[in-house]
Amino acid sequence: MRRNGSILRLLGGADRDLRAEVAEGRFRADLYHALARTTLEVPPLRERPGDLGILAQSLLFEAAAAHGKPVHGLSEDAIRFLAGYDWPGNLRELENEITRMLIFSQDSLLGPELISRHILQAAPGARPDLALDAVLAGRGTLKDRVEEVEARILRETLTRLKWNKSRAAQELDLSRVGLRAKIERYGIEEPGKVAQSDPQSEEE
Repeated sequence: MRRNGSILRLLGGADRDLRAEVAEGRFRADLYHALARTTLEVPPLRERPGDLGILAQSLLFEAAAAHGKPVHGLSEDAIRFLAGYDWPGNLRELENEITRMLIFSQDSLLGPELISRHILQAAPGARPDLALDAVLAGRGTLKDRVEEVEARILRETLTRLKWNKSRAAQELDLSRVGLRAKIERYGIEEPGKVAQSDPQSEEE
């Protein structure tokens, strides 16, 4: 579109296939053709986890600037959890989550303990094809389904409490020995932790 020698370009977005909407009579054909001179199809976040880190960091710095709160970025572990989530709400849901993390953060580097509990329980290490509701309502033996839920709760609790095993055991009403046994049983590993030979060196 030209106006007074200048070129005006309009960029619009939609969360559905507008061609299908036109075919079904739910979107005006003339408006679609006026807008859709060039179209770009952007896959949802769940189909491009490799982009998640860049998008999340960018959204964080934008939110930090808007709230006047200086930050250095997201930790690698935080990005790993975020990248493992399915993001049914796509970019808007990610933006809301990043803003929430920023509001509750006290350090300049935001860690996974700030991430919402349902995201921590979903990833990483959880079965990516099964949301928690699907585990509860799906097929499989009771033992397998209970263990899947238990492993997610353990992972979320440990991450939220920064792997303080004493606090995690207390919150879950377990002994430290019992907690350690479950961690080993489900193969839950603390992200970025270097194995130590001295068992007494674990954080209390």
